[in-house]
Amino acid sequence: MKLYASQGYSIESMHLTERDDALDQRLDLIPVPDLANMIKRKLDEIQPSIVFTHSCGDINRDHRIMSEIVLVATRPPSSVKEIYSFDITGDWAFAQLGSFHPNVFIDITETMEAKLKDLQLYDKIELREYPHPRSLEKITALAERWGSVISVRYAEAFELIRAIK
Repeated sequence: MKLYASQGYSIESMHLTERDDALDQRLDLIPVPDLANMIKRKLDEIQPSIVFTHSCGDINRDHRIMSEIVLVATRPPSSVKEIYSFDITGDWAFAQLGSFHPNVFIDITETMEAKLKDLQLYDKIELREYPHPRSLEKITALAERWGSVISVRYAEAFELIRAIK
């Protein structure tokens, strides 16, 4: 993300996949309507039918803001028919603001090995050493836990926020 107006940030130059530590934990500096419009423009361009976003109960303020922004940006009429939230391992467990209530589970047994390889490419600031909740060992344990809920080896858990059928 580039600098926004009064703080030196520009909404037009923001990229949805680019990390900028200058805005880490400071997403509240940008007005929600500006962010929602930027995301809506991108959604209008790519026309997804399913969107995944952070849990509104996440302790990370930026994640809660992003969850709100996604809900605003995907209001009907929209190509988006389903919205799911996910948990960030280690972030939502201590939140008093709300909680993550998974009700959709996806068997990832066939792709777990690839997931772990991909995570090793992930930013070392977020992926940590055991016994941190975002260590490869604990991520595996969580996938095993969610897998046990649906009687498979590994699963991902999501909370259905909205489905338009």
